[in-house]
Amino acid sequence: MGAYLVNGAGHCAMCHSPSYNLFSESLPLGAPIRKYDLTGAKVQGFLAPNITKSNISNVPDQEIVDVFKKDKLIGGGNVVGPMQEVNHDSLIHLSDKDLFAIARYLKTVESESPPKPRVGSGGPGKGTYETYCSGCHTTGAGGAPKLGDSTSWTPILKSPIDEIYHKAIKGINGMPAKGTCISCSDDEIKQAVDYMVASIKGDSSSSKPTAAAAPKKLTYADDKRIYTENCAVCHSSGFKNAPKPGDVTAWEPIIANGFYDTYKNIETGRKGHLAHGACPTCSDGDIIAALKYMMQESAPGKDYSLW
Repeated sequence: MGAYLVNGAGHCAMCHSPSYNLFSESLPLGAPIRKYDLTGAKVQGFLAPNITKSNISNVPDQEIVDVFKKDKLIGGGNVVGPMQEVNHDSLIHLSDKDLFAIARYLKTVESESPPKPRVGSGGPGKGTYETYCSGCHTTGAGGAPKLGDSTSWTPILKSPIDEIYHKAIKGINGMPAKGTCISCSDDEIKQAVDYMVASIKGDSSSSKPTAAAAPKKLTYADDKRIYTENCAVCHSSGFKNAPKPGDVTAWEPIIANGFYDTYKNIETGRKGHLAHGACPTCSDGDIIAALKYMMQESAPGKDYSLW
């Protein structure tokens, strides 16, 4: 019964599983990636946490049922966002027998863990923040101090940093333990705290967010420059059979595979590619630009400018 309710009527994977997307998580296709079943995702800016065996195996069944019946998060705090709607419009009307069946089934689900967030210019805490903390700390949901908001952080920072770490790890008031990321290490939570604190101290690239200017449309010359700076070391030399731009024969099967699938192979490290082109500082746009240059050079008559 639990499997039927989770995978059928409840379709929990639609929110709690990472989705295939168009270039970035901000453009999900609503198609869950089955190998990462129920390992967590973000929905409308809120975290839909990992609800597999790896994250909740040690949580009592009653605590899981209380999420559905009492809007109580595991580890503390209240359910907010889309899950609150699911509870009030659906799960709260199920019998206790059905709810406990869901809890017991979830604790048997074993899925492959999705890749850890990439470490970018914001330091190791940025990925953890964006994946697990931003749902509350970007909007201030539940009274969470907002990223970059010195007014909400000032009273908190009167406490020693070790005390702030402790509260983030163990939970306090509406803040659930580890932000519901039970599988996160203590160090990962500390790094996320450091990232948020740095945003209001001004000693990080993560300073208070401001309205971003519209990105400059890249030219073909920009695409070539990005390729030269980040990809040429392998592709210009043919290192480990990396196809050289302009080698029509080598690129023919790749061209046939299509731009989008080729991009996803690079992004995820499939078919011999290094994940994200082995370039931790490259944005998704940089990867797309470099790929546009290589495919344009290698496919006479085709036009990849719209990508």
